Amino acid sequence: MGLFLDLEKEYKICDAMIKRKHSSIDLGDDEFTMGRPHPMIDGTIRNEYIAAVAKDKETAVLLVDLVIGFGAGEDPAGELAPVLVAAQKAAAAVGNSLAIVAYVCGTNLDEPGKKAQQEKLRETGVMVAATNAEAARLAAMIAEGLEGRSYDR
Repeated sequence: MGLFLDLEKEYKICDAMIKRKHSSIDLGDDEFTMGRPHPMIDGTIRNEYIAAVAKDKETAVLLVDLVIGFGAGEDPAGELAPVLVAAQKAAAAVGNSLAIVAYVCGTNLDEPGKKAQQEKLRETGVMVAATNAEAARLAAMIAEGLEGRSYDR
């Protein structure tokens, strides 16, 4: 039996595709996957969302997780890397420097292997954390460090 947590109404984002300050969106949630493949299988919705928030001058950090292994694509980092490079370029075009933090969920026994996936992300300038908790803390520290500063960095 699973545990189901229902957010209090004041914390629920009504339209998750509209970015809010310090928001966290699970694009694998039923809200986004009804009638369409999960982003692990088809990254279209993820890629569209990343492109949209990258153009927003107030986006300081993008936190992504990448799942490898059974049920995931053959090369998730290879598919995501060009999207992240384009996001960095889009951010730069509006005078923003976008930090990207990632976590790869899987092991080196998974195909194509955790270390190889991490390296592909690092090659694009992504900060790769060892755990999802570390990734979340790093993203929060980046956002907190920029809080109250001009976004023209």
